[in-house]
Amino acid sequence: MGQLEKAEHVLKEGLELDPSNEALKKELEAVMNAIAERMARQRESLECKEKAIEAFNEQVLTYDCLSDDLCLPLVIYDGLGSPLTASDDL
Repeated sequence: MGQLEKAEHVLKEGLELDPSNEALKKELEAVMNAIAERMARQRESLECKEKAIEAFNEQVLTYDCLSDDLCLPLVIYDGLGSPLTASDDL
């Protein structure tokens, strides 16, 4: 449990003991807003990573030919570190 989540828990407990405490309500609201903002940033970061992976995977998988006689497959790795080759279904 992170510090924001701990603060949320403590503030909620405080409000259970004193439901009319306006200062606790404001602090709890600020903490919950901070948690929501952090979650939004994490979601945006994940979306950006997914878009980057999709763009990378959309590149045409080609063969790296050193000469007419020798062609080596170009290996591209997915976001989890597993190799993809031209025969993989993207």
